Amino acid sequence: MVIVVWLLSSLPWGVEYASTNSFIGYLGKLVAPLLKLPGFGFWQAGVALIFGFLAKEVVVGTLGTLLGGEASLGNILSSYFTPLSAFSFMVFCATYIPCAAAIATIKQEIGGKWALFSAFYTTILAWSLSTLVYQLGKLLIG
Repeated sequence: MVIVVWLLSSLPWGVEYASTNSFIGYLGKLVAPLLKLPGFGFWQAGVALIFGFLAKEVVVGTLGTLLGGEASLGNILSSYFTPLSAFSFMVFCATYIPCAAAIATIKQEIGGKWALFSAFYTTILAWSLSTLVYQLGKLLIG
């Protein structure tokens, strides 16, 4: 999956790698406004969450691919996340849509309507919880 992320970050040919003008940048810019309220409204986080649907561990790999470079990922992430927004992001990742294999299993076991319900319900729940965590945290911390 990380290879697909890298490829989409490099296309169309001639764009700066992992820029907002790449295919993956356009995808990220579509979802980034929805992620502002929970505290992580940058396009790379949106892309990581989209690809995280395939498998949750892809979230970290995607962030590493898009933000990587010479420095360690931990140092780079601290310039994108505050401790509060990182916690909010963790809450979102822990509760949003189950991976593709889980959705396929839900569809096979109890039907497509429940699979769609699970996907939408958990994503809305994740957004609501992470927004609550971030916004209350901002009120309490200042």
